[in-house]
Amino acid sequence: MSASPRRVTPPASSARVALRHVLPPRTSGPLALLDAAPDADVLAAAHVGLEGVTHFRNAWRGDLISRHIRVRFWRIPSASVPKDRAPRVEWLFDVWERVDAWIDAQSRGREHLGGNGTGTTV
Repeated sequence: MSASPRRVTPPASSARVALRHVLPPRTSGPLALLDAAPDADVLAAAHVGLEGVTHFRNAWRGDLISRHIRVRFWRIPSASVPKDRAPRVEWLFDVWERVDAWIDAQSRGREHLGGNGTGTTV
């Protein structure tokens, strides 16, 4: 018997932009982590350049050679993370939008490299 997928509903308190590069957050996991460690800072990460690399064997056979891989981390102090559930869900969607916007900007910047991120290091 398979479990039905959980439905993620964005907060109703504000209009949300459409996420182009990431799926919406599944809130239960991140919220459980935040509840378990309320004084911990949060680290958000985004990357571009690994498109099409779905298994270690892709990297092993050289699919990453000459690719530009960019990674961005954001450290979010625990003091800036809301303590109540509804504002926390809103904040989580804000973080996802920030990640999506960064990926979008990086993807547009890579078009001059042939669209897939391959090319000479700039």
